[in-house]
Amino acid sequence: MAEEITSHIVIKGTNAITELKPLRTWSQTNGVSNVQRFVGPATLIHDKFNELVSSEDNGADEIAENYDGAKGELRIMTADYSGDGTTGGNTEALNTVWELRTNTVYKPIESRREFDSLNTLDSDTSKKRKIEAAARDATANPYPSDSAAKKLYAYYANQVLDYPLADLMLTKSTKVSKRNEIKATYTNLNRVVTITSINPPSVLIGTISTLPKSDGSGNAGWEWLYLGPQIVQLTRSTYQILYTWHGAERWMQMVGGTWNPESA
Repeated sequence: MAEEITSHIVIKGTNAITELKPLRTWSQTNGVSNVQRFVGPATLIHDKFNELVSSEDNGADEIAENYDGAKGELRIMTADYSGDGTTGGNTEALNTVWELRTNTVYKPIESRREFDSLNTLDSDTSKKRKIEAAARDATANPYPSDSAAKKLYAYYANQVLDYPLADLMLTKSTKVSKRNEIKATYTNLNRVVTITSINPPSVLIGTISTLPKSDGSGNAGWEWLYLGPQIVQLTRSTYQILYTWHGAERWMQMVGGTWNPESA
């Protein structure tokens, strides 16, 4: 009678989820992200994925699962918004986008700076109103020897009542994570601030320094009114803070500008 042989099969491994060495990834959208990797039985990876994505605060920016038969892999990607820039982490500067765009408005022709000399009274009537009335009624210009009056009269006589003026909107958009403290400042809201305090990139500083004045008096001294921040949620874990400054040749003194209507 043949001898009975009993076979022994030893299964090595674990029936649990194991964490692997982390990785880093980079994308235009999130910059640098830290990636935690886990492997284990497909059923456990599947259940862990469902648990994380159903959580209100899982701390991740992206979660991905992958399967190879009975094996599974889970990746948890978290954008690094706290880095100092030396190890690839995202700093505010790396996550900031600047924009300088024009904003066209139409203003009364008499408000042009070249007509400031007419901001006086002749008896009890404004000089500008007398010029406007004369042009409207097709009567002679009441100030024929004044070059500014002659030009304004000609505009009114030809029904040119408004002129286009391009001022500027400067915006700074930065992306932050809800894992960090969201800081948006309202300091100097509705006040004129210097371009130095705004601190845009050097290429914008160079552009702004060449901005011309509408009266041809040079290209320095535009004034910037701070309109405050706007906070927008982009994803479940990221927010955008948008700062806006309105640039003009002159802002009124009540908001910190240089325009004084009494001496304009």
